[in-house]
Amino acid sequence: PLALDPGCFIAGSFPPEQIYYHRAMAGKQGTARRYHIHYEEIAVRIFREVGGLMDYLNQDGVLERTTCPAFVAQALDDRIAAVHSGSRIFGRLSSANKHLYETECGGHNIPMNEGRFGLIQALVPWLDAMDGILQ
Repeated sequence: PLALDPGCFIAGSFPPEQIYYHRAMAGKQGTARRYHIHYEEIAVRIFREVGGLMDYLNQDGVLERTTCPAFVAQALDDRIAAVHSGSRIFGRLSSANKHLYETECGGHNIPMNEGRFGLIQALVPWLDAMDGILQ
């Protein structure tokens, strides 16, 4: 994302000595529960890495110099990435071959939850159209 949702846990501040952030499994259901195990103990340093990546992407010209094919996806109910971060990234890309997929629901982990079906339905034809384009 270009920015985080200000209320998300990643946007918080953490003491320098904190190594992990614990996210409880409580309330997780379905595929969110199945795949949540990867996010139960998250290394806090990752949050700083994400911040550095966002700083880089927000620099003038970085996204504008991107000309490779690009598929940008975002669920508008994502509680981590700021709403419309995907559309802002899409708008700044210089690629002649780009696609924006936005959906009302799917959360932050679209590829790993029930929202993945709409994503796949949009992504597969786009990937099929890429056949041979990068050769």
